[in-house]
Amino acid sequence: MISRGGMMRIMLMIIIVMLLIGCAPREAEELIKDTQSEKGVPMTVEEAGAIVLSSDCVKEGSIKGEPFYNNITYTWWFDLDIDKPGCSPACVVEDDKTADINWRCTGLIVDGPQNPEERHDCKEKERAQDVCIELYQPVCGWYTEDIKCFAYPCAETFSNGCFACNDMKVAYWTQGECPQTGSSQG
Repeated sequence: MISRGGMMRIMLMIIIVMLLIGCAPREAEELIKDTQSEKGVPMTVEEAGAIVLSSDCVKEGSIKGEPFYNNITYTWWFDLDIDKPGCSPACVVEDDKTADINWRCTGLIVDGPQNPEERHDCKEKERAQDVCIELYQPVCGWYTEDIKCFAYPCAETFSNGCFACNDMKVAYWTQGECPQTGSSQG
């Protein structure tokens, strides 16, 4: 019969052996294998860059910043200098050597009508008005880019342009009431 102290020593020895086996260094080949994709060795940044330069991505805009390799999706990401409100586009090079733009848009609507004839930008002197005439000529006051909206329109109806420009959230106004919430833009 094993004494209680003897049993404790045997259990301790088993635990130590288990820890040592679990902590044994892996072979270098296994470590290298784990760092490679299942599809082979990832392409170099130079190879990916050449693919970007021969793709439609650069027809839309130029490359900016440093490229990034995603070792989970096995893709190279090159940020693009394209001005599209609410988006941060990148050219993505897949391991099959194809490249496409991922627009990475937030879904936020940051602005209203773009036609300069339709919009009246609020000037500093208009913002400084102490009194506005109580005349109902409805305008849609479109918010500044600091205000982020999740539904169209990103605006509010005001009784006239004076009241719209007195609100510091408003960048400009357009004639008439604002479109209904949730209506399509454009």
